[in-house]
Amino acid sequence: MDVTGDGQIIKTILREGNGKSPSNEARVTVNYVGTFDDGTEFDSSLEFDPLFLIIGSGQVIEGLDISIKTMKNGEKSKFRIAPKYCYGELGFHPYIPPNSFLNFEIDLISVEENITQEEQKEKPIRNEWNLPPIKKLLLGEERKNIGNQFFKEGKYDECLESYQHAEDLFEFFYGMNDEEKEKAKFLKSQIQLNIAACYLKQKKYNEAIEKCVKVLDYDNRNTKALFRRGQALLAQTHYEEAKKDFEKVLEIEPENTSSKTELKKLEQIMTSYR
Repeated sequence: MDVTGDGQIIKTILREGNGKSPSNEARVTVNYVGTFDDGTEFDSSLEFDPLFLIIGSGQVIEGLDISIKTMKNGEKSKFRIAPKYCYGELGFHPYIPPNSFLNFEIDLISVEENITQEEQKEKPIRNEWNLPPIKKLLLGEERKNIGNQFFKEGKYDECLESYQHAEDLFEFFYGMNDEEKEKAKFLKSQIQLNIAACYLKQKKYNEAIEKCVKVLDYDNRNTKALFRRGQALLAQTHYEEAKKDFEKVLEIEPENTSSKTELKKLEQIMTSYR
C-alpha cells in the first residue's frame, strides 16, 4: 500500500487491527523495530518500554507519525520509509547514513482519543533515562529535525515542544563515553540555539538570552549564540550589551554580514539618542 501516494512510504499489513485509525493528538502506545534494507537493526523499543506518543506532536520522525496514523488498534504492519520522511540527504552520522531508506515494523498496542493536556503528561514518552547513548542521540536528532520543520512552517509552539523534548534527553550524560558525551553536548547546544531562535520569534527575549547563555557556557565563541543574544538584547533596548555581542561575533568572523547589519542598525539608534 502506497501511504503517501508518491511511493515514499510503503505499507505491508502483517496483522489486521480493528476500529478507527488514530487522529491528531491521540495518545498511542506502540512497539517497533527499525532496520536498514540489509536487515541491520538500528533502533527498537522491544529491549525497553513501549513508546508512548501523541500523534502530530513532533515526538518522532514525520514518517513514523504518518505511518501510525494509517493503522488500527491491534494492527501490526511494516513500513518502508524514504529519506524525505526520515533523516534526509544528511542522515545522522555515524548512525544513519545519508539518503537512507528505513524499515519499521510497528505494533499498535493501544489508542486513546480525546485526552486532555493533563492526561497527555501522565505517561512518559518512554523510559528514556535507561536508553543506551546511541538511542538517545538518535532520538534527540529526530526531535531536532521535527522541530526544524515546524520552525520553517511558522508553528513555533509545536517547534518548541519538539526541541524541549529533545533537550530533556541530555539533562545528564550518565553512561556515555567521552566521544558520546561530546556528541551529546554538541547536539544539546544546537537544540538550545534553535530554542533561542523560537523564543526570538515569540518575542520572549529573556528566555532566548537564557538559552544563549547556556550555549556560551559550553562554547564561548559560538557566534550564533552571541548573535541571537545580541538580537534579544537589542529588542530589550540594552544597546551597549547588544553592541558587545555583535562586535564579538565580528572579532571571531570578520565577514559576518548579519552582525554588520545589526551593528549599523544599532549605531543609527544610538546616534538618534545622542
